[in-house]
Amino acid sequence: MSDYIDKIRKLYEWSEEVPRSEMKYAVERLEYFEQELFKYAQFAVKDEIEICKDLNITKDTHPGWYSCKDRLQIGCWGIIEEVDHYKGKFRYAVNMRPEREDASCFCIQEEFLKPKGWDGRKNGENNQ
Repeated sequence: MSDYIDKIRKLYEWSEEVPRSEMKYAVERLEYFEQELFKYAQFAVKDEIEICKDLNITKDTHPGWYSCKDRLQIGCWGIIEEVDHYKGKFRYAVNMRPEREDASCFCIQEEFLKPKGWDGRKNGENNQ
């Protein structure tokens, strides 16, 4: 933990040396890049999705998810709560029990999801 605190301290010291105008510009640029990147995400917050590909949940591969695997099968649906991008791929925090206030989210990569009710036709028409 002390390494982490030291890194934060060094970052803070560095930020004190950088002129505020440069820091503001750098933050604005990062926010812009993030905004532009997320335009390419297939889903947005509040989109309804369903699992379209086997997540291969076993006690060995996903021990934390194993007790919930009934909610994480092909055809199960949920709602996107958060969008993230990590190591070149979009991933989503998906609430697989939106009817419950105490439901937890699962972080699922884009390749395992499709729009709820989408039948896969090339023109993208929805079959709801």
